[in-house]
Amino acid sequence: MKIQDRLTLQFTGILSLILLVFCFVVLFFSGKFIKNDFYDLLEKRAYITANIFLEADELSAAALERYQKKYIQNLPEEIIKIYDLNNQPVFVKEDPQFVVPDEVINTIRSKKKIQYAEGDRQFTGIFYKDNQGDFVIVASAVDVSGLKKIDHLLAILLVTFIVSVFVTFIAGRIFVYQGLLPIKGVICQMSEINANNMFKRVNEGNGNDEISELASSFNQMLDRLQQAFDMQKTFVSNASHELRTPITSISGELQFALMKNRSAEEYRAALESMKEEIDKLSIITESLLNYAKASFDVSKITFKKERIDELIQLSIELLEKAYAGRKITLNLSKDIGERALYVKANAQLMVIVFKNILENALKFSGHTEKVILDILRDGQRLCISIKDSGVGISSEDLEKVFVTFFRSSEVRNIDGHGIGLALAKKILELHQGSIDIKSKLGHGTEVLITIPVYDTETASAPPVIG
Repeated sequence: MKIQDRLTLQFTGILSLILLVFCFVVLFFSGKFIKNDFYDLLEKRAYITANIFLEADELSAAALERYQKKYIQNLPEEIIKIYDLNNQPVFVKEDPQFVVPDEVINTIRSKKKIQYAEGDRQFTGIFYKDNQGDFVIVASAVDVSGLKKIDHLLAILLVTFIVSVFVTFIAGRIFVYQGLLPIKGVICQMSEINANNMFKRVNEGNGNDEISELASSFNQMLDRLQQAFDMQKTFVSNASHELRTPITSISGELQFALMKNRSAEEYRAALESMKEEIDKLSIITESLLNYAKASFDVSKITFKKERIDELIQLSIELLEKAYAGRKITLNLSKDIGERALYVKANAQLMVIVFKNILENALKFSGHTEKVILDILRDGQRLCISIKDSGVGISSEDLEKVFVTFFRSSEVRNIDGHGIGLALAKKILELHQGSIDIKSKLGHGTEVLITIPVYDTETASAPPVIG
């Protein structure tokens, strides 16, 4: 069922229920008022009867005539009975079709007055004390006029209810249609957006209502999707290019070796060349897998309490063989206690971060230049500064260093694949950390990493991944 139909039915149902309750209340209290009013009239008739038959000896002729005129105006189907102390009818004849039970008469004597009904007939009984004795008077009649009023009121309420429900349904239909019209416009605009025109956006209007919020949220989602699609296209394009180069080299070496019989030295040279290309391919593949893991497979990442200086030292040890003789100086601020060195981290991923950044610093610096790593404390965060005196990065390229596979023009002649910094940023985001780069062409580069300190007294859950 469409929202428009559901809202219309709900709106109509709620208002119909309110109208039904209102009609019931009106009918109930109107009937109660009419019935009570008729009970009062029956009570008056009972007292008039008492005055006529029991006080006649005490009344003047004129008064008696006046009461008799009143009494002659009978009510519809009126029956009035007077019972003596022995529950026997007196003064008026007993109607065989209607007999008041003794228990009712006794109840009237004890309670002095009662009112009750049997079907459409209403009864009022009173206890009357006279000089001739104690009597019980029961007046009974059918309120034909009142019943007609109730029936007439019921008919009016029923017709009013039906008309009101119909009008409510039509008005609700129009109201809901107009209320949902902006949403239909948003839906129409949404349906026009596809992969070929991702740049289009939904009109957010000038209001501050929920429709504008919906359109704004949808546009923000499109921005994120477009950014993700662009990154995916760039990633696939660059990954294809980076993987194609070593594969083409390997294929070329194989074709060259198979063109004719060659000496053992020539085959060995070809195999060594292919091994170098396979090693490059292995490095690229591993980097891509790490990037994919940091980007998509976050549910399987576990975080533990780790010492940041130990993770950095492990990264340095992994680089010692490849960069033998190079010096990495690790400085630890004196105001940092041992407890402040702990972070909530995935050790394997954090080693990848430091290894990639330190390797960049070593590759892009001269063989005699040092790489300096400082660990500082800034409130509840640790700051790790990695400085080199290498070629540096131009201001134009500095804005693109975190783009996957991007490589600065100054280092195109140095081996690399442009994945390290993008991967480091992804991993740090998983750890609620950040990375910033300051560099000046010809004056080296500084990479600043921040990550929250793990406090054992106020330890929280693992970082929010998203």
